[in-house]
Amino acid sequence: GAAETGAETRLIDLRDYKWGVREWELILAAYPYGVTQDSPEARACYQATRCRVPYVRADWFVSVATQPPLYHDLLQLPQTLPDQRDGRRLQLSLSLDAEGLASGTGRDEHHGFEAASLKDALERLDGEQRKQAVESMLGRGLRGVTLESLAIEREAEIGGTATLVYGVRVQLARRDGAQLFVPAALVPSRLARRWLQTAERQVTLLIDSPEIVTQRAAIAVPPSWSPRGLPKPLFIATSFGAYSWSARAEAGKLVIEEALSIPQQRVKPDRYAAFAAFARDVDQAQSQELVVAP
Repeated sequence: GAAETGAETRLIDLRDYKWGVREWELILAAYPYGVTQDSPEARACYQATRCRVPYVRADWFVSVATQPPLYHDLLQLPQTLPDQRDGRRLQLSLSLDAEGLASGTGRDEHHGFEAASLKDALERLDGEQRKQAVESMLGRGLRGVTLESLAIEREAEIGGTATLVYGVRVQLARRDGAQLFVPAALVPSRLARRWLQTAERQVTLLIDSPEIVTQRAAIAVPPSWSPRGLPKPLFIATSFGAYSWSARAEAGKLVIEEALSIPQQRVKPDRYAAFAAFARDVDQAQSQELVVAP
C-alpha cells in the first residue's frame, strides 16, 4: 500500500471547502484512474463515505483541478458575467445569380468569451492573414470563398463584443439543369467530425466551452426564380443541447434561420451514444439542400 511505496495519504473534509456531492462527482467524472477495490477495508471505506470512489491521486488533482473547466466548477464561477451575452451571431445578405454564384455582405458578431478569443487571435494576424482566416472559416461549408473587404468593429475595446464585417463572393449553389441547389446551412457546425472520433468511449467526453450560435442568411434569388418545396421547420431538443432550423420565401429572397445551443458539459460513456445521435441529427439537418428554380 502507501507505506510500501513511500506514498502519503491525506484526508480532507469537502465541507471545509464548501464542496459537496456535486463537486465531488464533477471531479470523479474527469478522473481516469477510478479503479475500485473489493477488500474488506475498501468496502468499509465505500460504505463510510457513501461514495463509489472516495479518493483521487493528488498529482492528478493538482494538475487538472487548476485548469478550466474543472477549476471553474470547483470555484463555482458563473459561465457568463452578469448582463453578459455569450456566443456568436452571424448574418449574411447575399444575391444569387442563375449560375449559383453569390456576392454580398456578412456581419459576424462575437459576444462574451467568443469575443475575447477572437480578439486574442486577431492580435497575432496581419491584414492578409485575417482575410485568409475568415475565408477558411466560411470555406468549411461553402466553395470558392473570396473576401473582397474586411473590417473589425470594437477590436481595441477591452471586453464587450467583437464583430467581423466583410464583403464576400462565393460559389453558393450547385446547378443541375434548370435548378439551383443551395446548402441548408451556410456555415455548418460539423458536430460529428469534431466530437465523434470513436464509436464508443471508455472515458468521459469533455465539451470544454459552450457553443451558442445563431445564423440568418437572406439570399436574393434571380428574377423570376423562387424556392421550391422547402422542408418544414425543424426543432431538436435534448439534454445535451438544442437546435432549430427554418427556411422560407420572403419578397424574392430565400431566408434561412438556425440556432444551435450546446452548454459546457461532460458526457459520460453511458450517455455517449445518445449524444452522438443528437450530433448526427444536427449534421443531417444542416446537410440538406434547398431547391431554387425558375
